[in-house]
Amino acid sequence: MADEDGIDPAYRGDPKAHVLFQGARDVYSFYRRHFNRDSYDGSGAQIEIFINSNVSPPNARFVNTCGTIEFSPGMEDAETLAHEFTHGVISHSSKLTNDGEPFALNEAYAAIFAALI
Repeated sequence: MADEDGIDPAYRGDPKAHVLFQGARDVYSFYRRHFNRDSYDGSGAQIEIFINSNVSPPNARFVNTCGTIEFSPGMEDAETLAHEFTHGVISHSSKLTNDGEPFALNEAYAAIFAALI
């Protein structure tokens, strides 16, 4: 969809791509400025975003195994991007699991940071 130089020509007419490109720049800058964190992994990982993904049920998600953020149609907005990016930060900086109370904390932190950004 884009890299640090701009939006790929194939996506230039897609308003969702513009929203997510700017959102990725904003969320990266937020973590860099406030926590001196270089991307979600702290080591400068490329932020890979896929739109119109077949996430089921329709949703957005951070995929830890490959470091991507995927969006179902209709889910593409900057706050959701910040929420999913924060899941990436949490997965690389804590031992919160995806069940029970740790999962609830993971979701709460992601929601809170998305609102702050």
